[in-house]
Amino acid sequence: MKGIFKKREKNFTSNEAESNLDVILDVEEGGIYHRQLQMIDLTKKDLIMLKQIKPLVEENIQEIVEQFYENLDHEETLIEIIDQNSSRERLKKTLTNHIQEMFNGKIDTPFYQARIKIAHIHFKIGLQPKWYMGAFQDLFNSLLKILDKGLPDKEVFQQAISATSKILNLEQQLVLEAYEKEVQQVHDRQEAEKNELHQQINATSEELAAVFQEAKASTEQLVVQLQDILHSAQQGTATSENVEKTSRERSHDVRLQEQDMENIESKMQGIKKESASLADISHQIESIVSMVTEIAEQTNLLALNAAIEAARAGEEGKGFAVVADEVRKLAEQTKDSVTNVTGLIEMTEKQVEKVNDYVTDVQQSVSTGTSNMRTIYQFFEELVEKMNQAKSQNTTIEKEVETFFHQLDNVNESFGQISTAMDDLVTLTNQE
Repeated sequence: MKGIFKKREKNFTSNEAESNLDVILDVEEGGIYHRQLQMIDLTKKDLIMLKQIKPLVEENIQEIVEQFYENLDHEETLIEIIDQNSSRERLKKTLTNHIQEMFNGKIDTPFYQARIKIAHIHFKIGLQPKWYMGAFQDLFNSLLKILDKGLPDKEVFQQAISATSKILNLEQQLVLEAYEKEVQQVHDRQEAEKNELHQQINATSEELAAVFQEAKASTEQLVVQLQDILHSAQQGTATSENVEKTSRERSHDVRLQEQDMENIESKMQGIKKESASLADISHQIESIVSMVTEIAEQTNLLALNAAIEAARAGEEGKGFAVVADEVRKLAEQTKDSVTNVTGLIEMTEKQVEKVNDYVTDVQQSVSTGTSNMRTIYQFFEELVEKMNQAKSQNTTIEKEVETFFHQLDNVNESFGQISTAMDDLVTLTNQE
């Protein structure tokens, strides 16, 4: 300890009656403070002793305060608290006044209020009780040394030590009580906040539970709708496959019919070509008939001339006349036959023309049919391609819906886990 405590030459007395010092002990009878004083046996006699030794304490107050703050250097957190909330010089003045007040011989309401106020300040700045208790022990050690040097009378010394320890104990009780109240207030606030939090959690849990129920119901409804969609997609796939199969079959049939129409068209062209050849032959026959008719007429004319000449010849010409007559008859018959042939040729030409017209119409119809068959075949090919695409899309839809089903299962499972977690949280908060 720096410095030497001063020794005061004065006679101290332990006789309260001999003391003319005025002390105040003003506490409510039966109250908490009265019971505290009774517990530590602090009486007016102790206050008289404290007031008697006050001059001795004041003479050494500077050394006491210096020793007090020098001891604080052992703990860095205490220095940080001082630097953050005040200054060492200011606190030294406060401590000086505080120590002197302990030896004023006065315990009343202002005394308690001042100590409680300081205790609340200590709590707010974060001074832990252990450091406060340690600092007061150091203060008691300093006072003990002062009293040991300044009070040679052992009886007086013991009374002084007893009174000093009581007043320090009272100071510590007040501080600890203030700490306890502050802690209780903090605890009460925390309990209130926790209760409010519990209520909020309960309310939120109920709201979340309702939301989860709605979400679950919506999810279940969505699952039903998706099942319908999946069923429809599966039916669409089956229908697409059937349509694709039927379209391929009809496409094959149309392709065969198209080939048949092409064959018919080719044959029609052959018939038309043969009809044209037949018309040419009819024209050639007609030329021959014309020539035969002309020969028959010439023959008939020659036969007539021969008959005339045979008549002129008389009996010698009768045989020739018979021959001429027969030639004439043959020419007439030939002419008649040729006439019939001409009629047949004309009829044949008309029939050939009709056949040509029919063939032309049939050929045109076959060409139109062939073109239509190509269009129908192309339609079926496009239909097959569309059905392929539809089947692929339906397959994709099925996969996506199945994937979505799996995701919905995970969502439902997550809902269950969240609901369970909320129930556990509510249970936990209620337990707390």
